[in-house]
Amino acid sequence: MNADDLKALQAPIKERYRQSPEAARIAVRARGTLGANITCSLDTPRGPVVAGLHPAAGGSGLEAYLDSEVLRYRAQLERYARIVASREARPIRLGLYFPLLDAWREWPYEAP
Repeated sequence: MNADDLKALQAPIKERYRQSPEAARIAVRARGTLGANITCSLDTPRGPVVAGLHPAAGGSGLEAYLDSEVLRYRAQLERYARIVASREARPIRLGLYFPLLDAWREWPYEAP
């Protein structure tokens, strides 16, 4: 795709937004947490997005990414944990491993 193709593709969208600016708006809610890392979670139509401090300000883009992946997969892993919990009475821990990043996130499952 070249610049002219991209402009042609974007033209109807841009015209729609010029005619009806409210069509370009999406509502999001922000929730900030203060702890070891300062992060902000935005609930968007495509799922939660977690942002943290820029690395130049002392933050870690990697930490924000890992935290957002936990939010992304938490519900799925908790569904699996409910199945295991219905068959076995023992503590269950959930986790995500990122082999290319050599990173691990783990948390306990708390039955509802």
